[in-house]
Amino acid sequence: MKYFNSNNSIPTPAEPVGGLLVKTPGSAEEVIEAFIRCLDAKNTTRLSYRKALRQFFRWTETTGRALDHLNRQDVLAYREFLFDEKAPHSELTVSLYMTAIRRFFEWTEGEKIYPNVAKDIKSPRKNKKAFKKMHLTDSQGAEYLDAFLSAETERRRAIADSQGLQHHERLSFRNLHRMSVRDYAMVSLMLYCGLRTIEVSRLNVGDITFKAGKRILMVQGKGHDAKDAYVILIDEAWRPVKEYLDTRPAAPASAPLFVCEGYGCEGRRISTKRIQTISKEGFRRIGLDGHEYSAHSLRHTTGVMIVKNGGGLLDVQTVLRHENPATSEIYIASAMEELRLQNAPESRLAGCFQRQNPSPFNG
Repeated sequence: MKYFNSNNSIPTPAEPVGGLLVKTPGSAEEVIEAFIRCLDAKNTTRLSYRKALRQFFRWTETTGRALDHLNRQDVLAYREFLFDEKAPHSELTVSLYMTAIRRFFEWTEGEKIYPNVAKDIKSPRKNKKAFKKMHLTDSQGAEYLDAFLSAETERRRAIADSQGLQHHERLSFRNLHRMSVRDYAMVSLMLYCGLRTIEVSRLNVGDITFKAGKRILMVQGKGHDAKDAYVILIDEAWRPVKEYLDTRPAAPASAPLFVCEGYGCEGRRISTKRIQTISKEGFRRIGLDGHEYSAHSLRHTTGVMIVKNGGGLLDVQTVLRHENPATSEIYIASAMEELRLQNAPESRLAGCFQRQNPSPFNG
C-alpha cells in the first residue's frame, strides 16, 4: 500500500488516480482534487468537501503530524480541535467536516493511496429538537418588518430633499429607495413563506404565477435541480413584492426577482450572503444581535407561527417543503415551548400551599 510521506507528497501510482495522474512529487492538494473529481455530488458539496479537507491537512501540518503516520487517534484529535473554545465550530460544521474526511479516506484506501484511518469515526450527535436558531414572537415579527419600513421612510425623506442635488446624486438616492423596497419585499417573503436564502436567490420574475386561481411562487429547493415546488403568495407576502416590481417595470420573466442595487453590480442576482446580511441587519435594528438570530430564524418563525395558529405537522411540512416529517417536528417543539413559557402550568399552583399564618422565617 502506498502512503503519503511526511512532506505531503506521494509516490507516483501505477495507474492514474481518479482520472488525474498524480505526479512526483505529488501533493495532498493534488490528491484532494483527484478525490473531488471522482465525487458524485453537487457542486456545492464538492466546494464544501474541498474546504474541509484543506483545513484538515493544514491542521496536520501545523501540529507536526506526518501524513505517513496518521492514525485513528489523530482524526479524533482533529474532531476535538474543531470544538476548541478558542475558535469553536458548530455541530453542523463539524459533522460536515467529518463526513468529508470519512469519504476521502474511504476513497484513498480504495485507490491504495492511503489507509482508511477515519473508518467508523462518528460525527457529533445532534439533538434535532434542541434547535439553536431562535424564532420571532408575533410582536417581534411585526417589529422586525416595521424596522424595514422605517428605513424606507427615512430614504423617501432623503429623496424628497434631494431635488437640488446633481443628477447622479439623485440617482443614488433612487437606488437607495429601490434597495429599501427590495429588502422589505424580500424579508416579508421569507417570513410569510418560509423561504431559504438559496431559494430567494434563485427566484425569477416569471416564477410568480397562478395555480387553481391562487397566486403562487415556484421554488427550487435546497438540493433540487428544478423549481418543482411552490408556496402560495398570500396578500401580505405579495403586496411588498408587487411594489418592488413596480420599481422595475421592464424586468422580463427570465430576470432575477431580487437584484443588486449597488454601484457596479446593478441588475445582478442577489447573493445568499447579501440576503443573510440584510436579514441580520433587521434583527440588529430591533435589538436581537445574538448568533441565534439569522436569516434561517425567519423560516423557523414561519413554521412556529403555522403551529401557533392551529396548523399541524402536515401543514408545516407542506409549507416548508420538508422531505422528512421529523424535521417539521422541530418547529412544533419550538411552538410548544413558547406556549409553555407563556402559559406555564406551574402558575396554576400559585397560592395553593400558603400558610394561614405568617412565615416563621420572617420573625
